[in-house]
Amino acid sequence: MSFESRYNNLNTKQKLAVDTIFGPVLVIAGPGSGKTELLAVRIANILRQTDANASNILCLTFTDNAAKNMRERLRNIIGQEAYKVAIHTFHTFGMEILNRFQYKLQENSDLTPIDDISASKIFHKIISNLEWNNSWKKTSSLPSLRGAINDLKTSGITPDDFSAIISQNEQILNDIGPIIKDYFEKISSLGRKKEEITMKMGLFEEMMTRLVEILEKYPSTYKFQDSLAKTILLSLQEVIESGDSKLLTKWKNSWLEKNTNNAFILKDVEKNKKSFELLEIYREYTKALNEENLIDFSDMILRAIRLVESDEAVRANISEQYQWILLDEYQDTNDAQLTLITTIANTVDEPNIFAVGDDDQSIFKFQGASVRNLSIFKQFYPNTELIILEENYRSYAEIIDFSRSILSNQHSISHIFPEAEKKFHAHRESGGIIKKFQFETELQEITWIADEIATIIENEKNNPNFSFSDIAVITKKNATLEAIGKALLEKNIPIKLSKDENIFDNEVVILVKNILLYIHSLRTQSDRDDILIEILSHPMWKIHRLEIWELSRQIAQAKKGENKVWIEVLRNHSNKYLSKIAHFFIELSIQANVLRLEDLIDIITGANTIFISDDYNEDESNREQFSLFIDDEEQNFTSPLYEYYFSEEKLHKKPLIYANHLANIQKIIESLRGYKQQKPRLHLDDFVEYMNLIDEYEIHLSTSALIGAEEAVQCITAHKSKGLEYKYVFAAGLTETNYARGRNSGNPFTSNLSLAPEKDNNEDLERLIYTIFTRAKDALYVTYSTMNLSEKSESLVSVLGNITDFEKNEQISIENCTKILENETKSIIELPFTGDESVFLKSIIGSTLKLSATSVQNFLDVTSGGPRYFLTRNLLQFPQAKSENATYGSAIHKGLEDFFKDYKSKKTFNKEILFNSFTEYIKREGFSENIEKNLIARGIENLESLYPHLVHDYGEIHLEQRFNQEGGGTYLSDIRLTGAIDRIELTSQSKMIVTDYKTGSSFATLEGGSGYEAIKKWKYNLQLIFYAILFNETPRWAPWKEREFQLFFVEKSKKEDQYHTISKFVQQGEIERLEKLVQKIAEHIKNLDFPDISHYSQDAHGIRQFEEDLLNDKI
Repeated sequence: MSFESRYNNLNTKQKLAVDTIFGPVLVIAGPGSGKTELLAVRIANILRQTDANASNILCLTFTDNAAKNMRERLRNIIGQEAYKVAIHTFHTFGMEILNRFQYKLQENSDLTPIDDISASKIFHKIISNLEWNNSWKKTSSLPSLRGAINDLKTSGITPDDFSAIISQNEQILNDIGPIIKDYFEKISSLGRKKEEITMKMGLFEEMMTRLVEILEKYPSTYKFQDSLAKTILLSLQEVIESGDSKLLTKWKNSWLEKNTNNAFILKDVEKNKKSFELLEIYREYTKALNEENLIDFSDMILRAIRLVESDEAVRANISEQYQWILLDEYQDTNDAQLTLITTIANTVDEPNIFAVGDDDQSIFKFQGASVRNLSIFKQFYPNTELIILEENYRSYAEIIDFSRSILSNQHSISHIFPEAEKKFHAHRESGGIIKKFQFETELQEITWIADEIATIIENEKNNPNFSFSDIAVITKKNATLEAIGKALLEKNIPIKLSKDENIFDNEVVILVKNILLYIHSLRTQSDRDDILIEILSHPMWKIHRLEIWELSRQIAQAKKGENKVWIEVLRNHSNKYLSKIAHFFIELSIQANVLRLEDLIDIITGANTIFISDDYNEDESNREQFSLFIDDEEQNFTSPLYEYYFSEEKLHKKPLIYANHLANIQKIIESLRGYKQQKPRLHLDDFVEYMNLIDEYEIHLSTSALIGAEEAVQCITAHKSKGLEYKYVFAAGLTETNYARGRNSGNPFTSNLSLAPEKDNNEDLERLIYTIFTRAKDALYVTYSTMNLSEKSESLVSVLGNITDFEKNEQISIENCTKILENETKSIIELPFTGDESVFLKSIIGSTLKLSATSVQNFLDVTSGGPRYFLTRNLLQFPQAKSENATYGSAIHKGLEDFFKDYKSKKTFNKEILFNSFTEYIKREGFSENIEKNLIARGIENLESLYPHLVHDYGEIHLEQRFNQEGGGTYLSDIRLTGAIDRIELTSQSKMIVTDYKTGSSFATLEGGSGYEAIKKWKYNLQLIFYAILFNETPRWAPWKEREFQLFFVEKSKKEDQYHTISKFVQQGEIERLEKLVQKIAEHIKNLDFPDISHYSQDAHGIRQFEEDLLNDKI
């Protein structure tokens, strides 16, 4: 649909928002008011009405899905230009700033996200070093301490900011404390007679007069935080203006307490002392993160804020680029996000900033979001144009009226804009269905919902426009969703549900953990036969339980006579298959002395084999039992774990279980790699320490398992449903327990710092349930039960207390609930499922496919498996340790990156940085001493020889350009292209040299060659053409039209004893061919079509023939 058509479809208020291009604009957009369409059409209009480029527009939203949906809608209006608009989440925008200006950062920019385990270890160390009387040592748990620091970060408060705030607090408290003490001694001495009450109010007013003289000297705010002076003044004024002595008493109880001397003091005195203690912990934590090159999630925005605030050139650069800023879901912004945007926008008096949100849908208070940001917008921009979108295009009138009936009038936009008034009405008028049911038990409620959904599906079966995904079950808690999901699966109704679980409860992780702990016990000679029994009982070994029982009997007899342990009996067993397993564990325990932990896990999972040095020769009777994991060479042993859990057969037959296990094994490898940042060499002993930390701090590492079919009933939490819509909505489990009011944090901060989210109040619950109800288009079902599955009494959530016409549904018999009750104890992943592996694979691919040069090469390289290799390597991504050669190449790249980074800032060539950075990277990987020594020797020798070739004049240099973050992403049609460029040199106003470093064997030309050399040259040529596409599709690099692409081989050619550099000026025909090829590949991937390539010759000619067949649609 053209811009004109879409614009003409807008209503008057929407057109006003689209046409008001310049200056600050705030749009209040209720549910279903078309805000996504509005944002897209507004962006298109900016491009039509001004000389702005697409890259001059920044659009910020909160989720990746929202960003994808926005870009897709925009693409339908303006075509490929949509991919040049910077559409980001706040965190990816912060990352883009850090990436683009990393050379400006004082700290190390090569950072790794920290996980819960590493963070807990740092905090444990900090707390252990605190004085015995430190309040955080005595009373605080790790979660509350981490929570307090996270609250500071999400509010945009750095350690220096926090220091400034609490130092000012201390001055204020010292100034006013004696005055309050003296006056309240007098006030407390008076009784309750009328004349005494009058005297109390007089004294209070007299005290306030003195306090005002002092407090008005202090600033009223610090950034977005009210000062303690302002907070106290407002509280005093409330009492005086009321003239009510009861409020005086309330003020005293809220603000004052007695100290050990029985004197009145402000409660904030102790809180401020505790804040000074917290400040030191915050500083120590920040210091530890910097030393370990770690970053936590909130730091991504906080570091970007520090850079933008402190560097005028960076601020001016970003402000000049993004001349129009659009903010989606503005009511959900926290202080840090708001600080980042306003710092950029406020370089001009009247910025072109457009915010769209709805105060009635502010439901992310627990993440630091605040409705007051609507007020702050008005304070920053007094001339704001306010536009209220009043027409709802989603829901029938009955649903809108019912949803709005639960909202109180305690908070309204009219408090900020007195002239504003919300008058929402339905475009669809009447016709909506609302059903409200009360059930005696939760089991009956679940059964009824499943039956009703089945009835809807039956009634809609002849409707060609109906989809299972038109139905949603929405509630606050995952447990309720899972129970309903099980009931739906029992009726063969497909569902889509995201289930979080602790990875240490996953059977694959438990098995890997137990094997590691057992081989550790062999090294330490501790008797852990209990673990071995559990390991051997696993079905992947195919050992019959009778065999286990017989082993147990033999060992019991052996222990009586010879005090033998299981492994000894197993090693000498007459069954050579069992003996081989014993030798496997023994060999692992020996190898654990030299192997990295990741290498051990590779062997345990079956990703790699292990050589076992014994004289074992299998006989035919045992062959079938272990043929899955004994290689033809009898000394090589492969663990059966991979074949048992991750074979293609498992993917086809049980995709949900496959997906769940894969996600969990990926998560623990990711966690261990994060933990490795704390210690260069991570070996088996470190895993034991790692598990001790897990147990000591009761840490849960969660992973999300997607349970779902292509077309399925959506089981979704209230917060995740934001921005979505469904024909039928079941708002289930609306009980006081399910909607318990969040955390009661016991705010550790002083009264002026409302950082720690308190438990939800009635307004918060009203907004959350309002958000659920307004997802419904045609029908809304509202249900609750008076007894939960644990047979405890329940009541309707209090904010719905004004709804009195719930129908009691007593038609569900216990017999109908029996099957659901049986399934309640089963994991939802194990239940019968109607989908297949395509659901899992499509969930990985997602709505936007990402391709890099390497992934394209993997798909095309018929000599290495081609499309099937791409499937396992790039889509499934079974984790494996980095090889020696890969580590060596990465270390060389890291050394050169740091070398040129130093050159860029100092204009000197520092050989020591080159050598040290390379060496440190190798040491971080934790190889054995011998391997490490050889790798370092090889690298230093090579870098010593390479150094003179690096020393010459350069133009303007840019390092480690990452296209996955640039401007919201680089796209070819709807395919997201990713890649990292080692070095960009701008040699003139129009020319650039793009350099990629290569280790290993080199050559002087990309032409000719045979065998593996020809394949390698094909890969390098494709890589350079792919880079040309990246630069073509990225607006930032548009001025440099003349682009030379180089391969810089950083190791000498063995034949010619010299360094080679290959230059290529990529031709437009080459670009167009590869673009078409990438689109063909993407088409196959999206269709889950991974063609058989076994008939192609296993050489470069076969690869090129496969390319041609793809291009000509012969496959």
